[in-house]
Amino acid sequence: MSFRASSRVEQPDRPLGERVVFATLGHVAFVVTKVPNVLKATAGNRSSMRGAAISDSKFPLWVVEMRRLLLTSPSDSLPHTGLVSVDGRDPARGLTQL
Repeated sequence: MSFRASSRVEQPDRPLGERVVFATLGHVAFVVTKVPNVLKATAGNRSSMRGAAISDSKFPLWVVEMRRLLLTSPSDSLPHTGLVSVDGRDPARGLTQL
């Protein structure tokens, strides 16, 4: 599976420069909902993991994370701690049903 992730990372252009990742809030929420699954599987508390898709049981967690991110994330297209929200200026970012 490929999301062309390497094109979403901008390497520093000078020594001690900042590496910047370009992503939508949906991508960030997806990663945040996947991390607990990986930790549970690694700890042996979960017998198997689904693929990269968000299952029906995980979708509500993703929606909750999107709502939190919409309230707490910057609404511009500037780097913030190495992350640029590519949909930061879009007033309709996120899902319409949120």
